[in-house]
Amino acid sequence: MGIILGMTGAVGVITISSKANMAQGDAWGDLFVLVNAVSYGSYLVLVKPLMAEYKALTVVKWVFTFGFLGILPFGIQEVLTTQ
Repeated sequence: MGIILGMTGAVGVITISSKANMAQGDAWGDLFVLVNAVSYGSYLVLVKPLMAEYKALTVVKWVFTFGFLGILPFGIQEVLTTQ
C-alpha cells in the first residue's frame, strides 16, 4: 500500500511540475527519482523473506555482488581511467 501511495505522489509531482513549464532536464530528474523509489521499494519487499531465512551479512553480500556486476558495464571505463 505504501509503495502505491508513494508512486501516486511521485506521479502527481511529475504531472504538476510538467504543467509548470519546467525544463526537460527537471522532468528527467523527476523520472529517475521515481524509478529509484520504485526500485528501492521493490527491493525492500523482495528482500524481506530472504532476511527471515538467511543471515543479514549473507543477504547484503549477495545484493552488493549482483549490484556490482549490474553496474560494472556502465562504470568500467571510469574505473580504468581514474588515476
